[in-house]
Amino acid sequence: MNNRQRLIPMIKTVVLCGRQNIALRCLRDNGLLSDYSLGGPKEGNFRALLSYRLDADDSPFEEHLASPKRNANYISGKFQNKIIRAIGRLIRKKIVNEVKEAKFFSILARDISFCDVTDKTGAGLARAILDNLKEEELDVRDIRGQGYDGDSGTGAYTLLNTVCNFDFLISLYFIQSFASLLLSLPVDLQKKELDIFGALGIVDTVLSVPKERRGEAGPVFTEVFGEATFPDSIDIEIEMPRVCHRQAHRGNHSVYPPEEYFRTSAYIPYIDALITEFTSLFEDTRKNAAELPFLIPKFTVESSYGDMREIFNFYESDLN
Repeated sequence: MNNRQRLIPMIKTVVLCGRQNIALRCLRDNGLLSDYSLGGPKEGNFRALLSYRLDADDSPFEEHLASPKRNANYISGKFQNKIIRAIGRLIRKKIVNEVKEAKFFSILARDISFCDVTDKTGAGLARAILDNLKEEELDVRDIRGQGYDGDSGTGAYTLLNTVCNFDFLISLYFIQSFASLLLSLPVDLQKKELDIFGALGIVDTVLSVPKERRGEAGPVFTEVFGEATFPDSIDIEIEMPRVCHRQAHRGNHSVYPPEEYFRTSAYIPYIDALITEFTSLFEDTRKNAAELPFLIPKFTVESSYGDMREIFNFYESDLN
């Protein structure tokens, strides 16, 4: 049996664990595999699955384990990591090939990634992204979308103090009332059969809801405030932040009671910001979409090149 054949059971077992989202190792994950039986002490899933191969009379694998070289059985934790890294490189290569075939792509910076990042500042992430794109021979000019998750290292003490404030609680309630609107939006906007006009129609439908709630901010927020303050067994005091003569870092509205204060200083500004940001996000898309009908034959005959110049300039690099 050559060395490549000896590696097949270990590689297949690692791939199986990866596909089924099964952890490989446990506290006891060393020693010869023959030291354990199927009913013996608990060991890692990787070794347990290899034990099943022995129990199923996998003769080549049993022959491999009978090798006189105890340090060359290829089942150690270190060797498992080598297999994982090799598989990771193959997966990354396959993804990069698919990206190159598609030409245009998006990047997403998350806590879990395909590359090691030591400097998590904005400049550090930018360098890491550019370096990895260069390494994979991907053109940064073909990027059509970007996404960045925030750092998850918030201290527990700070988090506890934050969630125990009523202003955090009430904010959580009214943000939740809008979050459901956006839940399906990314999926809806990525449907293959959807064109740009249909996408803008979906956006307008979603945007109409916060606009409607902005016009009825009084009764709508009263309902949200009632949900946030019932039951009162949550042991969080309903109070307003201290109002002073001059305040530069938050709303300083001299209104009472708390419901009116949070409606004025938090709820209404949040809706206004949501509407503004949502409108701004799709503003360029809407502007370009207004020019696209000129590419439809029945409109083209009634148009001049001047009517279409701007849209051609916008998509010039993609058309080339």
